[in-house]
Amino acid sequence: NDAWGSDRFDRKRYPHPRAMIAKIHALHAHFMISVWPKFYPGTRHYKQLAAHGDMFTLPVKLGIKDWVGTGYAFGFYDPFSAAGRQLYWRQIQHSLAVLGVDAWWLDADEPDMVSNTSIAEREAFMTPNPLGPGAAVFNAYALEHV
Repeated sequence: NDAWGSDRFDRKRYPHPRAMIAKIHALHAHFMISVWPKFYPGTRHYKQLAAHGDMFTLPVKLGIKDWVGTGYAFGFYDPFSAAGRQLYWRQIQHSLAVLGVDAWWLDADEPDMVSNTSIAEREAFMTPNPLGPGAAVFNAYALEHV
């Protein structure tokens, strides 16, 4: 589906996520969910981040598709922007934390924006950002993302 990054549960499979998580808590267990810094352009989160200049949009501009199904356009948010980080975590707070989620598995914080490409190409996908060229901050993505 084309909703990657929407932070919404599939209503067909999980019609009542808050109640589901409450049942898990009643069993004295915690609920962790995988969250990604990746968004599809049609999602509200992508649009909000892009409106503030806090998305790496080069893959979208180049027409690059991801590996899901037949492939979808995508972008990763820019954690080197303090405003971008704040918006990203506010989005997660408003869409997932309010449901009772206890922990986050921060997936794809390498970030593996485009698999099987050179380091130079991956660095280009992280340019521009507030700290300079992608080559200068490439290995710091995960540090800023958390």
